[in-house]
Amino acid sequence: MSNLIIKNNKIFCAIPITGATSKIRVKRRRDNFGNPISVKNNPFMKEDYIEWQISYFLPLDTIWDNFRKAKNSVGRLKIFDDLFSSYKDERAISALKKFAQSHQSVGKKDFKDSLEKIFKTYQETIIVKEHKDNKAYVRYELSDLFKLALEKELVSKEEIKELINFNQSDKFDIEGQYKITRAFTNKTLYGKFEYYEEKSPLFINRINEKKFVEIILRHKQRAVGYQSMIYFCCFADNVLDSVGKSIIGRTANSNEIIYLPIAKEDLIAVAESFIVASKDHAWDMKTILTDIIKD
Repeated sequence: MSNLIIKNNKIFCAIPITGATSKIRVKRRRDNFGNPISVKNNPFMKEDYIEWQISYFLPLDTIWDNFRKAKNSVGRLKIFDDLFSSYKDERAISALKKFAQSHQSVGKKDFKDSLEKIFKTYQETIIVKEHKDNKAYVRYELSDLFKLALEKELVSKEEIKELINFNQSDKFDIEGQYKITRAFTNKTLYGKFEYYEEKSPLFINRINEKKFVEIILRHKQRAVGYQSMIYFCCFADNVLDSVGKSIIGRTANSNEIIYLPIAKEDLIAVAESFIVASKDHAWDMKTILTDIIKD
């Protein structure tokens, strides 16, 4: 099967489910809470769901970091397949590989400038954030799926315009309006370890009985403040394996790829979740959507 398949007004997206450090995990849900499970040791159940920390663009700095850390030329070329084979034009991927192969010792600035030029040649959206030190980003995952959905008439320009007008003036801003709280329980261990409980805001955008979006507030790892994490979730009995069969009742194979169906309402729900998550996400999402419908 191909990486992206259009069927029954849905995009079936190929995703890995066995990666140890992947943005995609499988969880078993009980009482609105999911615990990660090993899919190689636990047969899939109807209570299991795929959690995808989906992105809408990719920093060119990230591509550079991966390129710089690659151990050899084969690894450098593999970067572009790993990042883009599911979403980008094959001609663009080929051009990126050709550039990487002929510029093994290129510097960071020239690397990023060349990547930006190649992406623009193949009509890829490049967003430069002046409020983020002019860092450049390329359209990725969610926004690529929006672009494809528009091309295949699964979503209309009018529906995307409605999204752009959603949450006007940043009326809701989870990062700015909510916080993580910590409270003492009046308990100690051995009379010296004070026991506190921390509570993090969690918002669930339920799409239907099979899919939902979670917005979770976390402490920023390298800065002061909070960051909102957005996860698109789909129950396991709604996904298919590489031959179009259900995965329920069996364990996952090594390096297995499954196909997750994404409908118009899923794309809209995830985009809405980003828009209410923070002012920064809202600016990003609306800027990308505006670029997608500009023609």
